[in-house]
Amino acid sequence: MYYVVCSRCSYVLYSGEKPVEIIRVLAKYGDKCPRCLKKLSLEPKKVVVKVHKQKRSGP
Repeated sequence: MYYVVCSRCSYVLYSGEKPVEIIRVLAKYGDKCPRCLKKLSLEPKKVVVKVHKQKRSGP
């Protein structure tokens, strides 16, 4: 799952199964977070990668 969140208030601007271009997310919200009105940037403040293990069925 992919997420794009506001670095100030952690509002989820995008969540989905496919990566999305950040510029599209910014265009959707008018370059400002709808919750805290912080100006959004194209440069990421933090990147987190997590690997989720799937359960295996069978022997």
